[in-house]
Order: sequence, then structure tokens, then C-alpha cells
Amino acid sequence: WRERFADRVRYWMGRHGGNPPFYVGPAEGHAARGALPGAEPVRMVEGTAFEGQLTPLFFPDVDPNAHPASRFLLKEEAFSPVLAEVPLDVPNAEDDPIDYLNRAVEFADRELFGSLTACVTIPDKARRRNAEAFEETVASMPFGTVGINVWPLYGHSMAQLRWGAHPTRAGESGAG
Repeated sequence: WRERFADRVRYWMGRHGGNPPFYVGPAEGHAARGALPGAEPVRMVEGTAFEGQLTPLFFPDVDPNAHPASRFLLKEEAFSPVLAEVPLDVPNAEDDPIDYLNRAVEFADRELFGSLTACVTIPDKARRRNAEAFEETVASMPFGTVGINVWPLYGHSMAQLRWGAHPTRAGESGAG
């Protein structure tokens, strides 16, 4: 199932590679990431690229401990279309999605930089079957905005919602 997931990621990255850069310097950081081992430039579908488009980069199957470059991918913001997929070794993940979610949250909190947003993708049936534990886990997540089966940045486009980094992580990226 992971390869099917990775193929879907490539598919959608090739159809929407992000927005034009609005920070100074993303092209240099993007080029540095593109030179890392395992970088897969994703070919944009004809007609979807725009002026100044940076080629989306996908890093499947990243082991955070295997290569020093992994730290660069996971600890520094790219400000460009870069996505690293890190498999988590969770026995019975399909049978216990809440255990998997808890381990993913622990990994993100420990290994990734930033606390602006998090996205949880979970089948509706699994969410309903584990409703109470799921709600507890989401409520405890140390991120400013948590999207559930939706891109979390939609939350930032709604003026009435507060947004920014989680209060316990002040000083990290996304403190708004």
C-alpha cells in the first residue's frame, strides 16, 4: 500500500507543484535539496507549471538516521515544493490506527521542525470506530492547526480562526 500511496503523492505533486516563491532564497535551498540522495524530481503535467515554478521534489522512504542529509530534510523548512515520506515501523498499524497515529505524532514532535500545522489522513470508518481515542489524540497534538482529511492551511485562510505555532513551541517557525 505504501507504493500506491507514493504513486498518488507523485501524481498530485505533478498536478500542483505549489505556489510561486514569496520568500527570498527558496531557489537555493530547493537546489540543495534536489542534490540530496534519493531526490525524485516530479515531472509537472503539461500546462500546470507557471513562471518561476520550482520542480516538486519527492523523497520516498526516508530513514531519519541513515544519512546526515535526512536531518536537513526534516529539520529545515524548504519554502518550496519538497515532500519527504518517512515510514514508521508500527506493528499492526492497520488493526490499530490510533497506535499508529500516536507514534506518528511522537515522531513529528521529536524529529520535525515547526509546529504550525499537521495533517491527519484517516479512513472515515477507522475514525468513527475509534472516535473517542482519536479525538483525545488530536486534542493533544502540539500543532497550531490540525487538518483532518483536509489540507491544514485552509485553517489559515479563515480570518476568524486563530493560527500560529502551538503555544508550547514558541520561537519555532509559524509563530503567528
